[in-house]
Amino acid sequence: MFHRVCCIIPLKRIRKGSFVSSVRWWGILWCLFLSTAPLHAHSATLRSTQPASRRLGFAHIGVDEGLAQSSVYCILQDRTGFLWFGTGDGLERYDGYSLSHFRHKSSDTTSLAANTVRCLFEDRDGILWIGTDDGLSEFDRDTERFTTHPIVVHTARSSFRTGLAQISEHSPGKLLLRTTVGLHIFDVRTRTLRDFWIPLPLLTKENTLMGLDSDASGRFVVGTQSGIRVVQENGDRCTEIPLAAAVRAALKNVIAHEIRRDAEGFYWIGTEAHGVFRLDPSFTTLVRYHKHGRPPFSIPDNFVNAIAQIQNDRSSLLLIGCGEGSLMQFDPLHKRFIPYDSIGANGGDRPGVPITSFFPDRSNVLWIGTDGDGVYKVNTRPAQFHHYVSPLSSPDNENVNFLKAICEDRDGILWLGAYNGGLVRFDRRTDAWRSFRYEPRNPRSLASNNVYALHEDARGTLWVGTDSGLAAFDKRSMSFTRYLRASAGQPAMNHITAIAHGDTNTLWLSTRQGSCSFDLRRKQFVHDSIGVHTMPAANIFFGNTTHIIYKDRSNMLWSGTYGNGLLRFDPQTRTASLWAHNPNDESSLSNNIIRSIREDTAGTIWIGTEEGLNRFNAATSTFTRFTQRDGLPNDFIYGILCDAKNNLWISTNKGLSKFTIATQRFRNYGPEDGLQSNEFNTGAFFQSTSGEMFFGGINGLNTFFPDSVEDNPHLPNVVLTDFKKFDVSVRLDTAVSVVSEIHLNYDETVFSFQFAALEYTDVAKNQYAYMMEGFESDWTYCGTRREVRYTNLSPGTYRFRVKAANDDGVWNENGLSVAIIITPPFWMAWWFRGAAGLFMLGAIFGGTRFVELRRIRRHLAHLEQESAVERERSRISRDMHDELGANLTSLSMMTEVARRSLGDQSTVDDHLRKMTSIASETLQKLDEIVWAVNPQADRLDNLAAYISEYAQEIFDATNIRVRFDFPEEIPEIPLAADVRHNIFLVVKESFTNILKHSCASEVTVSIRLHDARLHVEVRDNGKGTALRMESGLGNGIRNMRQRIESVGGTLAFSSSVGNGTAVKVEVKT
Repeated sequence: MFHRVCCIIPLKRIRKGSFVSSVRWWGILWCLFLSTAPLHAHSATLRSTQPASRRLGFAHIGVDEGLAQSSVYCILQDRTGFLWFGTGDGLERYDGYSLSHFRHKSSDTTSLAANTVRCLFEDRDGILWIGTDDGLSEFDRDTERFTTHPIVVHTARSSFRTGLAQISEHSPGKLLLRTTVGLHIFDVRTRTLRDFWIPLPLLTKENTLMGLDSDASGRFVVGTQSGIRVVQENGDRCTEIPLAAAVRAALKNVIAHEIRRDAEGFYWIGTEAHGVFRLDPSFTTLVRYHKHGRPPFSIPDNFVNAIAQIQNDRSSLLLIGCGEGSLMQFDPLHKRFIPYDSIGANGGDRPGVPITSFFPDRSNVLWIGTDGDGVYKVNTRPAQFHHYVSPLSSPDNENVNFLKAICEDRDGILWLGAYNGGLVRFDRRTDAWRSFRYEPRNPRSLASNNVYALHEDARGTLWVGTDSGLAAFDKRSMSFTRYLRASAGQPAMNHITAIAHGDTNTLWLSTRQGSCSFDLRRKQFVHDSIGVHTMPAANIFFGNTTHIIYKDRSNMLWSGTYGNGLLRFDPQTRTASLWAHNPNDESSLSNNIIRSIREDTAGTIWIGTEEGLNRFNAATSTFTRFTQRDGLPNDFIYGILCDAKNNLWISTNKGLSKFTIATQRFRNYGPEDGLQSNEFNTGAFFQSTSGEMFFGGINGLNTFFPDSVEDNPHLPNVVLTDFKKFDVSVRLDTAVSVVSEIHLNYDETVFSFQFAALEYTDVAKNQYAYMMEGFESDWTYCGTRREVRYTNLSPGTYRFRVKAANDDGVWNENGLSVAIIITPPFWMAWWFRGAAGLFMLGAIFGGTRFVELRRIRRHLAHLEQESAVERERSRISRDMHDELGANLTSLSMMTEVARRSLGDQSTVDDHLRKMTSIASETLQKLDEIVWAVNPQADRLDNLAAYISEYAQEIFDATNIRVRFDFPEEIPEIPLAADVRHNIFLVVKESFTNILKHSCASEVTVSIRLHDARLHVEVRDNGKGTALRMESGLGNGIRNMRQRIESVGGTLAFSSSVGNGTAVKVEVKT
């Protein structure tokens, strides 16, 4: 952008009744004059090394934006990053989005000392000090409350309170305070005040202090209502240094509002009505700049109330603010003031009332306080892209900035081809512009006003491609020689879209009818008989329209067609290869319309299409695609250039993009970064031998050196700005901006955070990401949204984290971290759970003990019952044995006696025999019953003995031999009465069957113990039987089986003819 264009300053906020309204027009005209007069050539010269415009114009914060009062006397950025504005109605804290107000309240001793805030200072311990019209206030960040320290001046006659105008650091732990009556030292550790220098008599013009600055040697330059005073510190005392007579005379009656020492040690003195003075470090030479001064000593207004120096990595910038709102920059080379470049840039606003204060923040954003119009913000960071707009635009040549071709010749002259705008010559060193257009009556003029291609050959000739043929431009005569391609039977090929050099004597041309060559020696097109719709041979490429022709390092020619894909042609072998889009193949070209081709430093070919960027993989003849999904701002690619670090620079329909090949990441730029527009143009890209890049579009030209395009390095500090419960802001015990831990009750289930990145370069582009550790496992990237809401988090300890990125996407990974502790209800508290656990353990123990005692009681009762049963069984056994047994024995004996005494009476004898038999059988059964109920017999050894005794008794009178297969020592294993009795009955039944049916000569009875089970077997060697158990048995065998199963055992019966019979019993012991 050029001064003739950008110097127009929009007139806004001109308020009737303002004392500056009458002079503002004169200030504006003065700026216009300066921007179009001799300064013009100098500015044009600077453009070759410095940006032509700033990235941002003025932004305004006023009453409508939430400022409490429009007079802003001081500005400060604290170490956290907050901005503080001292106004005529209190103190304001700004986070980039909203303002927090702090005011004096008579009923609150912890409020601000007074509402008129004159100065701000943050000491090395991070304490914020506020100077007001009624003393010094100290701000506590944790509670957001103030402590007031009155400034009391003591004289011989009286003491009185005064306001505070300036605060600085005198030494560690001590503040230097300036009031209107003198300088004072405030001890931060003891919170005590002492006078440092009080000039007497008080409050005369010479002794009313207005401004202050100092150097490292302890010299203080103090402004007064009548010049300046220089004071040298000597221990606890101060000695005034006399000024040179000329300096003292020049400053007499000068009200010195502002004093600022620059990086070179010079003191700049801003005055109320005498302009600005520059005083050398020796205090002997004074230079004045004022409204009526002759250049270079002129400035637009004599009221200079603000001076600031902005230091960055590349330069130092000294600014002054004038009473009518002009912002002037000091030019150290020519020792003069010029209008600051940012004024009016990009349509921004500018102050229109007296400037009261400057403050450059840590990101080189300049904050400007005004008296009556709030705060203005301007980014002083140099623009990374030069933007040039031709001043030659006119109703007859309105498209001169719609660029289609760019070239820089060996002399550093820029040549620009425009659509319907002709050819433009631009000398950046002199800011001289000249256009060349088609003249119907001049055959040495440009062939057409539509210029699509530019190229300088090795001889220095500029070749111009138009839609009406090729032209050679003679720089000496400033005339053109036209060349047309016309041959019978061949297309004209005169609509030229691109030019590339071949060998020393050949140009390759891309046209609407294909591609062809031009012989530089003979100054003619090379003709042949090859048609345009055949594969290339000689010098003609296949296709009907080509946008671009490009020669790589191996001298291969690449042509981008309009609809037919990518063509590679080897001029030596006259062979060609064609690649086209295949909708079924993701590794094919993404689109057949190609507008740019570029080879990177590694030899890889890159192709720009209407559907993204393509990398050609030579080894496989495939393509890798990059589109908006991968980070491109737009898929419509116009131009590609490659820098020395192998990064691609790509122009699109949505700005410019830098593609880092190594990481495959895109970094996108838009008009807010200084680009001419979002939309660029086909063919309008060029790279000079110095590495400078040029991209043209619909609104002029952008130039830049890739190494100079850097991201904003300033990492944004992140703070909480609000905390809400159930969507209502709450005040925490510690201020939300510094809180490190937040406690919540379990029933506070809905809460939210609001946060801000304190980086002000372009607040609207700051981005955020958050994560609640303990609840979320990854970051949530929320763009520019600054609030997050959580619901129904379980009780526990979490950590809420926020990180932010600045306007260039550079992230502060550390960010903000706040512990969130959600207190559980009492029934989930550790002490309650512990008590409940102990209670449960006690209850379990008590319950277990109760159950165990009850079981023991039941067992004792059961044992008692069993003991009683056993006692009863013993009694029955004894009674039956003693009484019934005795009676039956007597009966049997008496019957026998009777039988013998009756003689031979056969009938009586027979009856008596039966009675004797019945008595004997009854006695035997009674013996079994007694044995069965006798608890002393409830053992295995007793069972074995009883079976053995019974077997011998039953088989003694027979011819059957009995064998017993018993263990040598039968253990005294207890057996239940029913088990013992049923086993005996089965054995007894088996003996009976053997006697009745088996015809056996031997019986074997075996008893064994195995795996806690008792095995009893009765086996004979009798005749056996063919009957099987499953075919149905007699009642005897069935009863035997039921008896054993009733006590939980099993019975097995086996028998076969001639092999005897076996009965096996198995029960659990």
